[in-house]
Amino acid sequence: MTTLHLESMGHFVDSFVVPAEALGTFKANPGAYDLVVTDYRMPEMTGLDLVEEIWMVNETMPVVFMTGYGEDLAFKVFGRPARSVILHKPFRRDDLADALREVLGAPEENTPE
Repeated sequence: MTTLHLESMGHFVDSFVVPAEALGTFKANPGAYDLVVTDYRMPEMTGLDLVEEIWMVNETMPVVFMTGYGEDLAFKVFGRPARSVILHKPFRRDDLADALREVLGAPEENTPE
């Protein structure tokens, strides 16, 4: 659903189920990405673990962390040079758009005319 929301806002999305595949693809071409959107709880590694690896390549990569849990992610990402935001599930498309604006400083959305 998140991929559909992002695409409907005009974003090009690479979507992965396996965090290691996402990390490998990012490391192969880090300049191709402007933003990482990740769930905090995933199999194999947490979203924070994934992003820690990404920040080793690009320490300013903006991140939207999605979570349905009460983790204190703000504490874990505090002081990072990258802009990050925590988006609590369930969320609406407008909440996702707000999160993107916060981390990217982007316009509200690219709406086809």
